[in-house]
Amino acid sequence: MSNTISIEEFNTLQEKLQNTISQTFDYKKQIERLTKELEKEKEVKLKDKASAGINSFLNTLKKGNLAEENEKLKAEIELLNDFKVQNEALKNHIHSLTNKYDQEMSILKSELENYKLNQQQEQSDVLLMVPETNIEKNNIKQKIKNKKEI
Repeated sequence: MSNTISIEEFNTLQEKLQNTISQTFDYKKQIERLTKELEKEKEVKLKDKASAGINSFLNTLKKGNLAEENEKLKAEIELLNDFKVQNEALKNHIHSLTNKYDQEMSILKSELENYKLNQQQEQSDVLLMVPETNIEKNNIKQKIKNKKEI
């Protein structure tokens, strides 16, 4: 199984993480509010079964829900960190491929320039040879004419 995900999935996970974090803060605010209410009740010395029930509820809420949320958040953070590492590796691979491509392009451009220069040099050499060949042909023709005349 691959840990690679699309940007859309990554963004969705990130949004879920933000929502979970927001909910966790809301839970904390609720716990703080309920704790303050409980402290007020303690100050008034209302120690009855209802107060014990609230204490039990708060302890369960504090320990249970927050522990579960923390575990979920830790797992999501670990997953996001894995994706981040993979994205960095992919980014580095893309950069290396781009650099390799740029180097190959530069080599090919250089080879093309050398090829063009060699072609131009060969054409120029051929053009220089042509007049000599014509002169030689004319000289040979002249010699042949001269021999025929004799």
